This record gives sequence, structure tokens and C-alpha cells, in this order.
Amino acid sequence: MKKKIEDLLPNKLNDFKLSDARKWFARGLEGGINCPCCGRFAKIYHRRIYGSMVAFLVQLTRIYMKTPKAVDIKQLDVRGGDYAKLLYWGLVRQIGEGSWIPTKKGAEFALGKIPLPKYVYLYNSRVLGFSEETVMVQESMGKFNYQELMYGNPERID
Repeated sequence: MKKKIEDLLPNKLNDFKLSDARKWFARGLEGGINCPCCGRFAKIYHRRIYGSMVAFLVQLTRIYMKTPKAVDIKQLDVRGGDYAKLLYWGLVRQIGEGSWIPTKKGAEFALGKIPLPKYVYLYNSRVLGFSEETVMVQESMGKFNYQELMYGNPERID
């Protein structure tokens, strides 16, 4: 027996007005909720700025400062695609396919001049806001060595 779509919706929504349903749905977004209309899972995600993203930004800034033109991703030691999340903080711009530049804000953060919100709050890939908690570039580096990424690996003299 095939169920009707109405049978799949939560019973408590049957008598809701659309405005009430929107409020009910919005209250569930923090922890995650299934949409009563389409069944899609929805949640407000808290994304942290972390080491590999910051390592990308620092490398990008170092190269861009030497030659202020778009940097091809192939010039950077990058794995994965999390660097694109830097767009949420307004730290980078994509210039054509595979080429990036740091924004003024991105360069200032990479150089340790300004702090950034530690978290961005996202819903459906849209920025809803930022945390009050901030971090400086070196606090965000994780396992990466800031000095080496920004200034290169100095030659050893033994």
C-alpha cells in the first residue's frame, strides 16, 4: 500500500498556519530538523576556521605579496577543498577557475594584524552570522608552522 504524502507529515503540523510552521521549523534548526514539507534535513552549522584553511591563506598571501596577481592553486601545497570556506569570512576571492587572491581582510589576518571570528554560522550554505569569540592567525594554525609558511624554510647552516 502506497502512503499519501500527507500521511508522512507530522500530525502536529496539520492544524498549523504557515507562519506557525515556519517558527516551529526555525526553532529546530540549531540541533537539526527534517523539513515537514520535503523531508530534507536542515541545520545551522557552526564552522570553525582551522589549520589547513589558514595554511592556504598564509601561503596565498605570501605569494600574492611578492607578485600581486591571481595565484594558481597549483602553486600552493593544498589538499582537499576546505580552503574555499574562507569565502564565508571574506578572506579570499576566486579569480577565474583555480586562481585565488587574498582580500585585504584576508591578508591582514594572515599577517597577524587582525583577529577573526572563530566560527561562522551557516544555513543552506549562507552566512547567518559569526561568533563573538575570535582567534588570531597563529592560534588557528594547528599543526602547521606559521613562520615556515609565511617566510619559507630558512636554509640551515651547520
